[in-house]
Amino acid sequence: TIGVDYNFSSRTYGFLEYHFSSAGAAQPGDYPDIFENPAIARGGIYLMGRHYLIPAINYQITPLIIASGQILTNLADGSLFAAPQLEYNIAENIYLVAGVYWSLGRRPELRLDEGYFSPMAPRSEFGSYPDLYYTSFRIYF
Repeated sequence: TIGVDYNFSSRTYGFLEYHFSSAGAAQPGDYPDIFENPAIARGGIYLMGRHYLIPAINYQITPLIIASGQILTNLADGSLFAAPQLEYNIAENIYLVAGVYWSLGRRPELRLDEGYFSPMAPRSEFGSYPDLYYTSFRIYF
């Protein structure tokens, strides 16, 4: 992984990273084959592709409210995984957060032939991810 980060202002911070994974597959059709790799089977690596671009930004709307987000883009198949969130500092060391994990990419297609690990053929990495909405309440002590 290589990247740069920059404070655009006292309220805006961003970064851009490029990530390469030699354990990943070069093409979406090869994604099921990588599950035989010990690094992936044991959960040490979770990305299926090889090349990723990751931009992110944090913006302090007020001293107590921060909007942030990042996008994980698979450069080989064009799919992306976005994670915007809004954080409110209720009191010292108490936070309320709301966000979404949003995925965009070509959905898998059904394989009608036999002999495959899975009957679903991936056409993109993040196209098979569901969207997820969440809130969290954190207290630090």
